[in-house]
Amino acid sequence: MLNKLRSAWASVLMLSLLVAPDIGLAQRTVSSNITGRPVVQQITGNELIDVRGADGSPQVSRLGDAFNDLSVSRGLVQSNPRGIFVGDSRTAQTLLQTGVRLDFKNAGFPSALRQLTKQRFNFGVDDVLATSGFTTRQIIDTYLPSIIKSDASFMTLLAGTNNWGAGISLAQTTADLDTLIKAGLNSGKWVVLVAELPRGDAAAYRLTPQQMAFHTGLRRWCQQQARRANVVVIDAWPTWLADPTATDVAALDVAAGLTFDKLHPGGMGGFRLAKLMQPVFENRLAPINILPASNFDTYSADNPYGSLTPNPMMNGSGGNLVATSSTVTGTIPASYRAECVNCAGLTVALSVVTINGEKWWQAAITGTPTQAAGYLELRHLTFTSTAGDLLDAVAAYQVDAGQTGLNAVSLFWIENSVGQYYADGGALDPTYNFTPDAVDAVLRTPSHEATGVAAQDSFRVSFLQNVAVGATVRLRALSVRKIR
Repeated sequence: MLNKLRSAWASVLMLSLLVAPDIGLAQRTVSSNITGRPVVQQITGNELIDVRGADGSPQVSRLGDAFNDLSVSRGLVQSNPRGIFVGDSRTAQTLLQTGVRLDFKNAGFPSALRQLTKQRFNFGVDDVLATSGFTTRQIIDTYLPSIIKSDASFMTLLAGTNNWGAGISLAQTTADLDTLIKAGLNSGKWVVLVAELPRGDAAAYRLTPQQMAFHTGLRRWCQQQARRANVVVIDAWPTWLADPTATDVAALDVAAGLTFDKLHPGGMGGFRLAKLMQPVFENRLAPINILPASNFDTYSADNPYGSLTPNPMMNGSGGNLVATSSTVTGTIPASYRAECVNCAGLTVALSVVTINGEKWWQAAITGTPTQAAGYLELRHLTFTSTAGDLLDAVAAYQVDAGQTGLNAVSLFWIENSVGQYYADGGALDPTYNFTPDAVDAVLRTPSHEATGVAAQDSFRVSFLQNVAVGATVRLRALSVRKIR
């Protein structure tokens, strides 16, 4: 019966896109300042809904209870909700799927955002509604039914840069974006709209003056959507432009390091865009701690969702250090194994430090790696999974500000004999640079049904080849969990 009701709701909502007003609830964006940080205001009166009439004028009603099944937000929404991420290649690059591997990539802002908010929300493969090269019209044709039917609590939207090349006018582009926004709002989601991104330089993706006018006009239209209830606009332009004073063909060139090709965010760009969104999500979503509570919080018949791996709190010093080609010294917590792979030229000092009463495994890394695909790994000893169990891996990590030479910070859980990898925070390419900003975050791999073979977790710090490394990285609460 419930499924039939939901199906009926979806059908009604699909039709309502042509006629329905935008609907939003008790928390709304009232402005967005020049730094790109949205200003969010809580509206008092827990049943107030801001309904806009056909002429765009606000009308207030008390219809709140009628929309409970649509999960429309009132202040802080439920803990650990799902989100959907709608767009083109800049969103689609969040995922890497092959026959043996599923990664959530840090070059895609959804993964970086989930890490920075310490897992206040979740998403899966089916929640990334994005395809490389898509125009706004193609996004509508392909994903509109999925947007409407999804029971996610929020939606992000970054699209439009492919339109001018397809001969789509600015007016049609904004109309398409308006359709997508309404689809999100009228199906009970709050919407985070990215006001496009600067792109190009002299070598790649630079725009003509006519195209630049389209791009800046699109950004201005997006900014104006901040007046709508339950729409938050993220404007990255002030920090993404290489030279805000330029008025020639270089006016929209993107700042160095943010992208890997002057269009698509790299590791640094993914985190920088997520950083702009972070205050919005921390305002709207309740905090949640998905990490083990203690070393006692381990799996048993009475604690079926406890850690399947021991010593998540990094106690002791009896772990195993595998001999490597680099100089690696220091402490390995009990029940762990550390190794630096392809690390010639690096010096790594390992220790266990206490910060605010919590123990962290710390790696201070210096030198210049001369080998490709180098990484430092800390993992538990192999364990055997139970076939049919749904598992994921989690961990907290920190990277001090000012790091150089890092490619990525990633968490894997791996089924050894079948070669299956499930990762969070991986890099799309070994030449991408990790953000130099301070990071205090939580990783969570995609969940997967275990096959009952030997398995392991793996926390990895990857390096750029022939780039000087200076980085301090910390890890705690590394755990593989049964979640079903």
